[in-house]
Amino acid sequence: LPMFFQRKCVARVTATYTPRADGSVGVRNACDDKAGKRIASEGVARPVAGKPGQLQVRFAPGWLSWVPFTWADYWVVELDPDYQWAVVGGPDRKYLWVLSRTPTMPRERFGEIKARAAQRGYPVEDLVLPAGTLE
Repeated sequence: LPMFFQRKCVARVTATYTPRADGSVGVRNACDDKAGKRIASEGVARPVAGKPGQLQVRFAPGWLSWVPFTWADYWVVELDPDYQWAVVGGPDRKYLWVLSRTPTMPRERFGEIKARAAQRGYPVEDLVLPAGTLE
């Protein structure tokens, strides 16, 4: 369930999370648009104290970091025991991402993940899948 920036994405969608020395996490979302142009958005995530699997993520400029509404809640709602995939969503259920360490995922596995996300109240009928992501 893409954010505004991601609605232009049609191929090669990536999300890269990089731990930083200060305990925050660098976030880089990138994809190709319809014209084949690579677009990217850089942000930072911070863990929520006492809430494992919960992050607050900001894509706004750093000088706006003091403004509360620039931070979005990202929750790891499901995680593969072998860390091959993860499901990240927001508490408001407006956004949802299925992240995979590989460019493709078996269709059956994705269907199972999607069913569990629906049970959690995410509107999975609105999920957007870039071409070629399911095996």
